[in-house]
Amino acid sequence: MHEARSDESHLSSFSARSSGGCGTMSLSRDDAIALGLAIILREKKNSSRQRKRRCVKAWIARKEHSHTNLIMNELQCETDDWRNYLRMDEGTYNNLLELVSPYIKRENTNMREAITPHERLSATLRFLATGRSLKDLRYSARMGTSTLSEIIPETCNAIFHVLRGEFLQFPKTEQEWTNIGNLFEEKWNFPNCLGAVDGKHVHITPPKDAGSYFYNYKGYNSLVLMAVVNANYEFLYADIGTNGRVSDGGVLNNTTFGKKNSKTTNFTFHPLGSTVSLVFSWEMKHLRCDLIF
Repeated sequence: MHEARSDESHLSSFSARSSGGCGTMSLSRDDAIALGLAIILREKKNSSRQRKRRCVKAWIARKEHSHTNLIMNELQCETDDWRNYLRMDEGTYNNLLELVSPYIKRENTNMREAITPHERLSATLRFLATGRSLKDLRYSARMGTSTLSEIIPETCNAIFHVLRGEFLQFPKTEQEWTNIGNLFEEKWNFPNCLGAVDGKHVHITPPKDAGSYFYNYKGYNSLVLMAVVNANYEFLYADIGTNGRVSDGGVLNNTTFGKKNSKTTNFTFHPLGSTVSLVFSWEMKHLRCDLIF
């Protein structure tokens, strides 16, 4: 009965609006009923959406249960736990936060407060440290899955932007290569080594209709992360994006390093006083280093 009266009220109101003013609009009774029902259904749908939004916002708004409070209030006195949680000590984290904040900071609006750089960075580092899914991470971060899917790539790009110039420097001169080789021999007793290369298959969900393009020999779909480090485990070069089915030589061939060395490059290397000429050549899709004494 209540819904019937409500429908009649909407129809009456609509009829009054239609017949008032400077002009008139005549509708049949069936058209008026259909239009009135459409208005009622739209209002009910909007009301249901608003209730759902209020529920989600209330759940996310309980920031006192966020992992940011755990970091700031409880782990500051536990250095080992802090390092285990974010894979870095507090000093390194604060320095990184200062560097990336200008690139990830957002302004507050009349609708809501912006997610702080601290929340953005800590959620990103936790994601990188654990490999947890976004659906799982949202409970500790107190952010929606769609929000995390935007924040994490943005923060990763900011980290790469501020650190690449200082911590990811590829040798450009003969002397820089010589220094790397000397360090390998001094520290590891491994002469004539210019870098340690390894790769990692990163598990992915392949695009639709990809077939076996990303399917690797381990039995799953992946992209390959390849990196080169010096004797101190410091990255000299990194590349990601080659499909998982490609061989090691093919992965190296697809990198900018491999493409730049597609032609033979020669320089003289002097490890600890001895003289060695290194000839880099690209043959059979594999990088070969010939030592000529």
